[in-house]
Amino acid sequence: MVAAQLEASAMPRFPQINASRGGMPGLASRDELTRLEAASGKDADILFCQLMLRHHLGGIHMIDAVLDLSDNDRVTELAGQMRQAQQGEIEALRELLKVLGAQPL
Repeated sequence: MVAAQLEASAMPRFPQINASRGGMPGLASRDELTRLEAASGKDADILFCQLMLRHHLGGIHMIDAVLDLSDNDRVTELAGQMRQAQQGEIEALRELLKVLGAQPL
């Protein structure tokens, strides 16, 4: 992993966390959620898939961070299962976006 190649002192402990927003990467903003609430039909379907895709990609970053840091077999086993489930949902969301004629955000 590229992050692992950098010196620890030069990087935050969880570089995947978006410090400017104070949360995990991929979280929808209030504005995005407001837009989703106002949308309907195909527009709502597309925005939902786009936001969820980004959310699940953010989850993968968090999982990868804990896999890099943990030495607890139970934690890493669960994280690996979660990564596999998230990846399946990512693939499904990408396929739905193609069917809907849309692109990820």
